[in-house]
Amino acid sequence: MKKLVLKNKFLWPMTSLGVMDLASWLANLNLVGKKSRLRTRFILLLRTRLEEIASERKRLFEDYGEKNKDGKFIYINKDGEETTKPENEARLKIKDGKTEEQLDKEFNDYLEEDFVIDVSPQSEETIYGVSEIVLNTEEKFFGLMADNYDKWCEAFEKIQ
Repeated sequence: MKKLVLKNKFLWPMTSLGVMDLASWLANLNLVGKKSRLRTRFILLLRTRLEEIASERKRLFEDYGEKNKDGKFIYINKDGEETTKPENEARLKIKDGKTEEQLDKEFNDYLEEDFVIDVSPQSEETIYGVSEIVLNTEEKFFGLMADNYDKWCEAFEKIQ
């Protein structure tokens, strides 16, 4: 059976770097008719994995993050002040005995894992339809987004 293999990192948004994840990029395309429906079905295929990634991130925050007396995570904002609001440039305050580098490594290792979607008779039309959308887009890319787009294309090209 053919398979579509995507790295978790292409499903997780990295907005601080100006890079969209595949589902968000697809959702922002102006599509009509059948292409729009296929895109919606594909995003639904990704939803379970997106929930798993969010759950893993939450688990890591629980393992590494320090909380205040109310049970809320503490963040350090860009001015070095503690806050319970995860602002754009705020970093999670790490528990004693752990490091931010360890947290980053664990999460990045998880993001490097493969997400495999079987191209079954039930999903074939959806996956190949989205493949056509991705491979034939007229959108312009640059920087890290161009790198991500190239990896998405490689993943879709490998199933054809």
